[in-house]
This record gives sequence, C-alpha cells and structure tokens, in this order.
Amino acid sequence: MAVHVKTSDWHRVTQSAVVYDLEFVGNIQTPERCALWEIGAVHLTTGDRFSVIVQPNLRTIPPPEEGCFHLTQEYLAQHGVSLSQALCRFTAWMAPRTHKVLISHNGFKSDKPVLEGAFRRCGMSCPPWLFLDSLMILRQQVKLPNYKLQTLYRHYVGEMAESHRALPDALALHNIMTQCGTPLKSVCAYPMHATPLQNLPGVGHACEERLVLQHQLGSVEELVLRIRTQCVAHAFWEAKTIEETVVVILTVYGLPNASIQKMAPCIVWRIRYIQDPKHPYK
Repeated sequence: MAVHVKTSDWHRVTQSAVVYDLEFVGNIQTPERCALWEIGAVHLTTGDRFSVIVQPNLRTIPPPEEGCFHLTQEYLAQHGVSLSQALCRFTAWMAPRTHKVLISHNGFKSDKPVLEGAFRRCGMSCPPWLFLDSLMILRQQVKLPNYKLQTLYRHYVGEMAESHRALPDALALHNIMTQCGTPLKSVCAYPMHATPLQNLPGVGHACEERLVLQHQLGSVEELVLRIRTQCVAHAFWEAKTIEETVVVILTVYGLPNASIQKMAPCIVWRIRYIQDPKHPYK
C-alpha cells in the first residue's frame, strides 16, 4: 500500500531518507533479470555514504555505451563481492535509519525493480523500506527540456564531473534534492514488490492521488485485483467483456477519459496475463 506523504511532512522524510543509485547490465524492459554490479547511496541529511561492487558472474559483458564506465571481468574479480554479500552490507548500513526511505532517479522503472529482483534471486527477505522516485518530484519543481540526471544537475548545481557510477550519481542526486527543497506537491512512497501507480500509462500525480486517497488503491497490483474481481461479477450479471468492464470501472473512479484510454489496455493485459502467463502483450 502506498504511503501518502504531504509536503508538510517532507522534513520528517528527509531525516531518514537515503538517495541511492544502482549500476546494472541487462535489458531495462525486464529489470528483474538485470545483473546488478554496483550500489551507491548517500544519507540525505548526514551525507553518510555507502558503496559496494557486486560480482554478478556474467559470462560476457556488453561494450559500454558512450560516457559509461568500461566494466571488465578483471575489475569485477578484483573488487566485487557476491550479490548476497552486497545486499547484506547494504541492509546493515541501512539498519540504523528509522524510516528507511530510499530515493532514486527514475527508480520506479529501473532501480526499484532491479533491487527487488536481486533480493528475490538471493532468497532474502525484503526489508521494510519505502521508495520514492525523484523524477516524479522534480517534474513538479522545475520545467526543463528533459529530466535526465545530467540536465537536472546542470540546472541546480553545474556540470557533473563523473556519471554512470553508482556513488557519483547518488551524490549528484543528493545535491539536486538538497537544492530543490520541499516538493511542491504531495508524493507517494511504495514498499518493495508494489508497482507504483504512475508506472501505468496515463497516470500522473492527480490520478495517483485520487486512486490512493479516495479509493484506497495503493499499487498497480491492488488496482488490477479489484478490477479483476469486478470483471467476474460484470461478466456474470451483464455479460460485459473485460475491456468494457475496465473502462466502466475507471470511469466510476472519476479518472479523465484521456487517462482511461491509456490505462485500460495495460490493465486488460495484466488481467489476462494473470489468467494466462503466456498471453502476449498486444
């Protein structure tokens, strides 16, 4: 269930928030399969730092993209520890912090699911952490041509000296979050294995807030489960299709039609995927 954080409570979040970044190899479209090779983090108020290199045991390492670190097997062998060791170290470093809020940039679609996949692969219990995405916050704070980390850093601080490494990127985001101040609007923090509502096409801040506050729907999974349950009733009593039912229910939730048209196909696919995991996305 999402935790709704008002702007008036932001100062409480900053006392226990950690800005983090992950470096990984793999297709971001399937983040749970990505190979994590570095974790970097900075406490938002104290500046306390954490960094660890992970040995992901890759057979091959793809060539680096322009501007990225040239990762080699030799570097990983010399500096890396096992994934389980790295996660244990990170968890231990996080342990003294009371609320355990983690913030990363575009993390809802990359860092968070990659980290979830790492814990799952190691068979480790997920810590009681909450996650925020700085991308959602900064889009409300300032209007820029794009919201890449380098662009934001240039706006708030200056040119980045180093990027595409976990700790330097975490430090850059730490500086950005410090400079931007209190969010202009409320934000939603999500626990592990809860897909943020803004991951759905067509869902922005207003739709997310309406679903969380007015309908007590705190994740994509909760939304899909409720609609799926109602689909069964609609199919029985009114002989409606899944597509028709999804649109009807989202309309009842008071969401704008433009958002519904973007959300509905994704929700329909998720419902059908639950029924048949081999069902292709179309």
